[in-house]
Amino acid sequence: FVEAMGDYVTLHTESQKLTFNTSLKAFYDQLNDPAFVRVHKSYFVNLRKIDFVEGNQIQIGKSTIPVGNAYKVGFQERFYS
Repeated sequence: FVEAMGDYVTLHTESQKLTFNTSLKAFYDQLNDPAFVRVHKSYFVNLRKIDFVEGNQIQIGKSTIPVGNAYKVGFQERFYS
């Protein structure tokens, strides 16, 4: 998953974290991978790596990622289709 923190984004992989000096939108546009979906103003996730969804939270490994109300419907359409 990818997490925005101010002017930086952190790409969380299974084995490491990589930080880049860019916006979340710019990083998402460069990635250009349909498996990734925006789920919060500060997060987007790889749909193939989701362990489970409970309420407004996504679990990927040991990380819990919130699903924002503005992104909930779009996420659900992609995840459950």
